[in-house]
Amino acid sequence: MKQTERKVFLCGGLTGGPIIPLLAVSKNIPYQPIIIGVNNSFEKKLSQKRGYKFLQLPMTKLSLLTFSQRNISNLVVGFFDGLINFFKLLWSLILSIIYVFLNKPSLVLSAGGFTSVPIILVANFLKIIGVINCKIVIHQQDPKVGLSNRITAKYADLLSCTFEYTKNNYSQFSDSLIIPNPLDISKFANKKFENNNLENFLKSSTKPVLFVFGGGSGAMKINSWVNKNLKQITKNFSVVHLTGVLQKKSDPINNLNDYFSLISLDEDMGIMMKKADIVLCRAGLGSISELLYLNKKAFLVPINKSHQEQNANQVKESFYILDESEMSNWLSYILRQYNNGFHDKKFPSSASIERDLQAYYKKVNELDKKKQ
Repeated sequence: MKQTERKVFLCGGLTGGPIIPLLAVSKNIPYQPIIIGVNNSFEKKLSQKRGYKFLQLPMTKLSLLTFSQRNISNLVVGFFDGLINFFKLLWSLILSIIYVFLNKPSLVLSAGGFTSVPIILVANFLKIIGVINCKIVIHQQDPKVGLSNRITAKYADLLSCTFEYTKNNYSQFSDSLIIPNPLDISKFANKKFENNNLENFLKSSTKPVLFVFGGGSGAMKINSWVNKNLKQITKNFSVVHLTGVLQKKSDPINNLNDYFSLISLDEDMGIMMKKADIVLCRAGLGSISELLYLNKKAFLVPINKSHQEQNANQVKESFYILDESEMSNWLSYILRQYNNGFHDKKFPSSASIERDLQAYYKKVNELDKKKQ
């Protein structure tokens, strides 16, 4: 049982990206988790569902001031937008002082969420003046370091990153540990599906199972590809398709024997990933981390001109990368590589990922045993 006298602040940032690995860490250390987030966010809904304490901050956009935009109206809008965000940040700092002072966390964990900035600044200041004894741990998931982690890295007692690229290209992380991105391995344990219809679909399937999803919100382009090519796809695969909570299928088809569509999966996501023969999904690092652990045959579709392209480039030895601009070629390429058996792809061993993560959790847990 976790010791309630030791508390850890988990700093999220609106989506599941920053908070999921932090929750994985918190499950492996004896601290009571308290999630810091914003209203109407993934982490708030998750906190309510799982019974975690939740502390709210205003949603603040962190950005660097620039005068490269010559249009006067854009400059004016940018100025007032920056002014509003300045006052939001000031209010975040005030709330952070209250939250840290009242809860006195022993540990602050951040994976780059923007809520981490005021919390870490306040926790570090109160630690310096002797009000609290709090350690700060920062993990950088993606290859490219975001502004939040660039601001707060100097205050960390323990820094880690997922990729060698980060360590070699960002001075703030030159002394960081390289670790697998934390993930909740227990979600892949053998268990029954909560969704009986999905379980029955998989049991009756006689074809390889293709699991398609675009993240929690969904991906319009991936959904469009499935809809347009569904009859051809189902000639070769049984398809489980997560459309996402923010997307709508233009031509829903639910009567095919080899197609099962639903908006999202929660507790069944891990077992579905494990059961799938092949996966097609976005190149978010959470999904990548789980696919690597499962050694899963997968095709990644990074969002064009985004950090996902860098994510995909870092793991191209393990997965095939699909270009959004070449959707007409996806199916023939998938069939060719699937039939080839992914023989040219390399995966880390699941055992080594577990071992490295356990060593990391041990380091985190031992931090507050060290003297200031």
